Amino acid sequence: MANCISFEELQTQMFDLFYARDLAGAFAVAESASRLYPDRLPKTAYWKACILSLMGRAEEAVSALDYASIDGRKPNSFREGVLWSEAHQSDAFFVTLNKSEEDYSPSTMYRDYFISPEHFHWESQSTTTIASRTGQRYINHEALGTAVLLFARDHKATAFGSGAPYRFYGPLTYQLHEGERPMSIVWSRITQTEANQGLSIP
Repeated sequence: MANCISFEELQTQMFDLFYARDLAGAFAVAESASRLYPDRLPKTAYWKACILSLMGRAEEAVSALDYASIDGRKPNSFREGVLWSEAHQSDAFFVTLNKSEEDYSPSTMYRDYFISPEHFHWESQSTTTIASRTGQRYINHEALGTAVLLFARDHKATAFGSGAPYRFYGPLTYQLHEGERPMSIVWSRITQTEANQGLSIP
């Protein structure tokens, strides 16, 4: 039986709820879309990952991209806030902007920061070279048709000691890079309207 509601209608509903800050409602619509349109799974999984991140559920956001099913790894086991989902052809960066030496080793004190609302400076893992498969995917993601997603938070923990939620800052587009081990990359943000205030959940 044909679906009684189109994918485009579901997409409109999801974004209306999302921008109204009804994240539970937006997630429910994204779930419906993934169930009714399994051929659109890469897009609906991306929606769910974004919404779950804004809810402060980063591990579930990772699982939504099917990372947990790859090689039997747990959702919280991705290295240094970087993950690649083969199933959805997406890189996701989970970044803590203000890092403490108490929480991060010298090799993971990456220099990640907003240059402006439109541009973000990010450092890759300390072993990534330009010639590596990962380095080439970062540089050539547009030609390869892969997505790069940025999730960021100011600090690792809240004032109450609990894990701080990430904010979703939209897809990224490669601009330039320099160096390697780590690579320093400047990305432009496709979604810019929320750059200053983010979409954090109280």
